[in-house]
Amino acid sequence: MPTLRSAALLALLLAAGAPRLQASPPLPPPLPPGAPNQPVASLDPVLSHSILQYLEQLNKEGITVVCSLHFLDLVHRYATRVVALKDGVKVFEGSAKEIDRAKFKEIYGEDAQEVRAASL
Repeated sequence: MPTLRSAALLALLLAAGAPRLQASPPLPPPLPPGAPNQPVASLDPVLSHSILQYLEQLNKEGITVVCSLHFLDLVHRYATRVVALKDGVKVFEGSAKEIDRAKFKEIYGEDAQEVRAASL
């Protein structure tokens, strides 16, 4: 999905005063077509951090933000609560601090390699 389209929908939801912002695909019912999925997928690190910092600020202002992230360092930096799914089944729920190397392997599989995004 084009980033501009996601940003436009995000702006529309915020302008409407949405008390909850879902920036990832929910379990039923689904968001309308074109809604933000993974808010920082395919973005460079600077823009990724910028968007996540903005979502973090919205959360501090009382808006619940739900999003899908695949970079564990971004999860550790921005998430206050984590739910991890494996094959559609919840395998972890807790704080990002609880996801150590062993938990990472449990979630992603023994052959998984942790990839770190550039930190800013």
